[in-house]
Amino acid sequence: MFLLSLGCQRQPEVTKTPSPDGRYLAIVSRDDVESATRIADLRDGSVRKLTSQHRRFDYQVRWKSPVILIVESSDIGSTGFRLGNDNRWEQIDPLVTISPDGRLAAKVWWSGTGKTINIDVCEYDGERISSFIQTISTSIAVDELVGCFEWASNDDIVVHGEHGAVHLRKDARGTWSAK
Repeated sequence: MFLLSLGCQRQPEVTKTPSPDGRYLAIVSRDDVESATRIADLRDGSVRKLTSQHRRFDYQVRWKSPVILIVESSDIGSTGFRLGNDNRWEQIDPLVTISPDGRLAAKVWWSGTGKTINIDVCEYDGERISSFIQTISTSIAVDELVGCFEWASNDDIVVHGEHGAVHLRKDARGTWSAK
């Protein structure tokens, strides 16, 4: 009877992944009830819960930068969290990247042909995507969508393809294409 009162709980599985600058620690824990992702600030000791789901779902994390954490999950797919200016972690779409001047947003998606991608370029008002500009159809193959491209300038997107970097540039008429 004594053994039954102790229960059969297993020890939680815990994975800790430090940020590139060593300030934060992403902690993924999984016990008999839930899987959760937390961020620990190693300077002030605070811990914030970012995600929590039923135990059957598993989380994998990786840092995209010292202030952007990508969370892969069997239930929600890819999502991201970015440390804001107010020192709070906010959820972001890891497939969207904002231009350096903050006026454009680009979102990558699978083209439907092999591992090639398309990128939608839209206007961005600082808080949300406000209007669609163009879909850039490419024949560029990538291994994964998250982190496969970045802005080199407001008129130049660099895609890190399987065969090297490819620049997508905006011409004088405002049309985007591979160069």
